[in-house]
Amino acid sequence: MIFLSADFINEDDRHHGEYYFLLLMILLGAMLISSANDLIMIYISIELISFPAYILAGFRKKDVRSNEASVKYFILGALASGLLLYGMSLIYGLTGDTNLLEISRALPGGLDPIFLISVVMIIAGIGFKIAAVPFHFWSPDTYEGAPITITTLLATMSKLAGFVALYRILIFAFGDFVGIWAKIIAVLAVLSMVFGNLIALPQNNIKRLLAYSGIAHVGYMLIAFTSTSADARWSLIVYFLVYIFMNIGAFSVAMIVEKTKESSELSSFAGLGYSNPYLGVAMTIFMMSLVGLPPFAGFIGKLYIFKFAVESGQLYLAIIGVITSVISLYFYLKVVRQMYFEKGDGKKVEVPVLTLVVITICVIYTLLIALYPEFFTRIAISATS
Repeated sequence: MIFLSADFINEDDRHHGEYYFLLLMILLGAMLISSANDLIMIYISIELISFPAYILAGFRKKDVRSNEASVKYFILGALASGLLLYGMSLIYGLTGDTNLLEISRALPGGLDPIFLISVVMIIAGIGFKIAAVPFHFWSPDTYEGAPITITTLLATMSKLAGFVALYRILIFAFGDFVGIWAKIIAVLAVLSMVFGNLIALPQNNIKRLLAYSGIAHVGYMLIAFTSTSADARWSLIVYFLVYIFMNIGAFSVAMIVEKTKESSELSSFAGLGYSNPYLGVAMTIFMMSLVGLPPFAGFIGKLYIFKFAVESGQLYLAIIGVITSVISLYFYLKVVRQMYFEKGDGKKVEVPVLTLVVITICVIYTLLIALYPEFFTRIAISATS
């Protein structure tokens, strides 16, 4: 993110110090949430990520769309934070504790209506942070209006933190009630996969297309929560490793094209495969990986997710996942078609050195994860053991 921001932040004499300070605040929140074992710490970590993100979304103060994105993100984010905090307070009222393991021991054995309400509110609050349907409505407008470097941050770091929070609460605190919350998660997974892919079909703006694509990928990742198998948990980590690299790569190419052509419409990619062959090949790799085609990393991520879904008796989720992945091929190929089958304006696309480094790293990892999945699965298994 710092590499990608180096070129962006030097434009229009923006506030360098504040920008990097806010990025570091988000990084701090992400580090805290990865080791949080307490509801209060989880909430504080989420807000450490959210508040800087609200500001960064409107960092271009003279850009009306950026300001609109920031305000909309802030208002809806505040509502989600309220739901999350209220759900946590109900859990504290039931158990008298905020430690995740102590909550697991103190929860009543039967199905308490207050517990059910708290689970729904916590899932809804975090569902907003990860842009799961039906809590996704902030995502497309915010992604389109925010500076594209911030859009990249929201599509990766913010979602990662949300999934970590959801994982720690559901597995560590509510693990004995998987039969209850897994059904809710399954509904969100289906809605996100279907809605995200279908609404992405008519999109002609790369940022909105990737926003709806991200919603669909949230659905695929949520499938891992519906399985009682421990293997499904490490498959989520593998998928997120894949998701981060192919998304950062795709957004990096989009950022270069947007800056050169002063547009984020798909038509701005016309002829890119010939004006800059390396960017064309890189973007094709990222698009095909997002679909989940072999021999790219996206195939490995989806393979593990669907495999463990079938093994845990969630065959219908795997089938829906495969069908929606086939549907997604259409809108990802729209980008490839523009690059290779539409005539461009002949304008040379210049690539900043640091951005080129980021794209190259993402290409390498997108291919390496597919070629040597065992290495990355070992990392994921050790992280969940």
